[in-house]
Amino acid sequence: MLSRKTVLIAAIFFASFVFVALVVGEDDDWEPPEPEIESVELIRSGCHDDVRAIGASSTDGMWIRTINGTSPHTDVSAQIRLVSAERADVTAYRVDVETHNTSAPAPDHDCDGDGGAIVYRVEYDAPSDEAADGLRVERYLNGELVGCGGSTSGPNLGCARQHEDVPTRWSNESG
Repeated sequence: MLSRKTVLIAAIFFASFVFVALVVGEDDDWEPPEPEIESVELIRSGCHDDVRAIGASSTDGMWIRTINGTSPHTDVSAQIRLVSAERADVTAYRVDVETHNTSAPAPDHDCDGDGGAIVYRVEYDAPSDEAADGLRVERYLNGELVGCGGSTSGPNLGCARQHEDVPTRWSNESG
């Protein structure tokens, strides 16, 4: 006959096995979050002196930026992609904005083709993995990092590391 101690140990072992199987089973159902560009809009365009510069971004999925020294007929397109590893502590996205028609003539504006400015807005959905403790969004314009931010409940977002690879450009630089 089995002793009470043996039955108790077997029950604990069985319960541990079931718990581990359930936890591992949940991991097999993991699916990466799916980001999406919701809209890309040209808010203003015109000659440099006629376009008020603004810029803003949020982790809620909005990015507004001004581009100077371009044609008033410049168009923009955007893409977003997940750049973090599976089940990372910080869910990271990269938003890429590309400009098109940057030197198009502007006969309907009283400025040169590159004397204009545009303001664009990109709205995107960047869902955070439920198990992640942070969300980072890197923003690139024509392949160059122009911003990085996010929210966290503890882990380092990694934005400083993103900026380390970008050369510093000083406003009073000569050359």
